[in-house]
Order: sequence, then C-alpha cells, then structure tokens
Amino acid sequence: RQDLAAARSLQETLQKKVEAVSLIDDPTERYSQLEQLRREQQNLREGLEEALRRLQRLQSSASKSTSRAAEQMSNAESDLADGDPEEAQERMNETLDDLEQAARELAADQKSVAEQLAREQMEKLADQLKSLLARQQAAIDETVRLQFEFEGTGKWSRARLKSLRNLIELQQNLLNETKDATENVGSIEIIALSLRGAVRYMQRSIDFLDKREAGEATVAAQQLVVQRFEGLLKALSEDDEARQENQPSGENGEGHQSGPGGDIVTLIAQLKVIRSLQLDLAERYREVRDRAGSDAELTETGQAELRAISEEQALIADIVREMTSAFGDSAPETNSEEPLAVPGGLLDED
Repeated sequence: RQDLAAARSLQETLQKKVEAVSLIDDPTERYSQLEQLRREQQNLREGLEEALRRLQRLQSSASKSTSRAAEQMSNAESDLADGDPEEAQERMNETLDDLEQAARELAADQKSVAEQLAREQMEKLADQLKSLLARQQAAIDETVRLQFEFEGTGKWSRARLKSLRNLIELQQNLLNETKDATENVGSIEIIALSLRGAVRYMQRSIDFLDKREAGEATVAAQQLVVQRFEGLLKALSEDDEARQENQPSGENGEGHQSGPGGDIVTLIAQLKVIRSLQLDLAERYREVRDRAGSDAELTETGQAELRAISEEQALIADIVREMTSAFGDSAPETNSEEPLAVPGGLLDED
C-alpha cells in the first residue's frame, strides 16, 4: 500500500514536470527535458511492476488496477519519446486514477485479511475456553470431593494431601493457560479484562487450597471462573452465529453489501461480555455486603474484594467510554462502587 501511495505521489510530481516542459519553446531543450522525464517515467514504471509482481503473488484484487497503471506509464513513456507531452499528461491522468483504485482495492484486501485473522483468533479462543471450562469444572468436582472426605474424618491423610497437591497444580496450570490466552487477545480489551478476572479468582482459590481450605469460599472462587468462561463462550458463540447469518450470498460473495455489519456484530459480542461482567460484579457486590450484614463493618478481606470490584468497574467504564466515543457519543460518568447498568432491551436474552 505504501508502494502504491509513493508511486502515485511520484507520478503527480512527474506530471507537473511534463506540464512545465511543454511550455518550453526551444525544441532542442524541450526534447532534452522530455527525454529526461521519459527515463524518470521508466524508472517509476519498473518500480511499480516490481510491486505488481508482489501483488500477483499474493493474488490481490489490486493487481489488475496496478497492471493498468503500469501499462499507462509505458504509454506515457512512448508519448514522451515521441515529443508529445500533452498526450503523455493524459496517460498520466489515467495512471493516477488506476493507482487510486488499486490503493482502495488493496485497503479492502488488508481489511479482509485482518477480519479473517480476528475470526481465527476468536475461534481459537473459543476452543481454549471450552477446554479450560471442562478442566475448571473438574477442579471444582475434585475440590468438593476432598472437602467431603475431610469433613468425614476431620484430617488430611497422606493420600488426601497428595490429591490436594495435584489439585493445586491443576488449578495453577489453568491459571497459566488463561494468562496466555489473555495476552493473545490483548487487542480486544473487554475480553482480556474478563480473562484477567478469571485469573484473579483462580489465584484466590489456589491461596485457599494452599492453606488446605477446600470449603465454600474456595468453590465460590472457582465457580466465578466458570461464570467468566461461560459468559465469554456464550458471547463468542452468538457472535459466530451472527457472522454466519451475515455471510455473503451467491457465489464468490456476489450480492454481499460491504459496510459496518461485521464490526457491529463484533460490537454486540463485546456488549454481551460487558453485560456478563456487570452481572458478575453486581452479584459479588451483593455477596460481600450480605456477608457483612447491615450493621457489621467489612472485614479486611471484604474491603479488598470491594476494592477489586471498584477497580474492575472503573476499567469497564473506561472501555465503554472508548467504545461509545467511536460513534461520537460519550458514556455517562459512573460511580465505580455501583455496577454500571446496561441499557435495557439491547442485551436481553431471547
């Protein structure tokens, strides 16, 4: 794309030079100047033909327009060699039109490739989440089993402690894999935020297990991980279904209307994730307050949980503001301690 832009800029400059030379009255000087410009046009054409070969190897839709531009450049060379600057300028005008068309087509190609990479990234993430979800549920089942056995005897036997170490290792592996997934989707901030929350819950459950606590608090932290994974999978699944419905009709995409449809589908998927996060934060907020009671002061743990909720809420609000600013709107200011409300109806379940 930069090659095409540079070629267009150089062609515009060359056209202006030809126009200036056409005003020279001395035939000898005029011929000499036109010959110099012909060589410049030749060098420009050869550079464009090199770019054309790269486009052809990539099977870019910009190849035809670029080929026409190179052909017009060759014709302009012939006109300059014949001492006809007026005709050469006409050829150059057509060259500029073809280069502009080629740039638009190449931009469309690059957008298509970027969208395809994004789809593949989301498909890979969905597969990862399915695996993580299944293994996280297995970790919950094992936590419940170990707690049940512990309550039956009141002690941790050697075999039970070995199972506990294996459980901690499993939960740590899940945490590490989730961290890797977070880095891979860093460009989609709301998804990365959701995954970072899952990592925090996993770390909380590991901290409990390290202290040989496999009770309700540990399982609650693990269940929050499951909720995050399920919320993301649901959003990605609905996004994929919407993409399928918006596939081009006809062969080779004929009948497809280009536009913001694909971007809107992705936006809806992100809003679904936001809704899931808001429900999660609201539930956590109520749980912390309910544990403290109406009169009791929050424990240090409860205060830490509220701070984490507040920080995550602030990040969500920032993301929402960034998303809405792309449409020329501004998101309302929010109290970071109170979960942000999502407009009713937009994200309602079917």
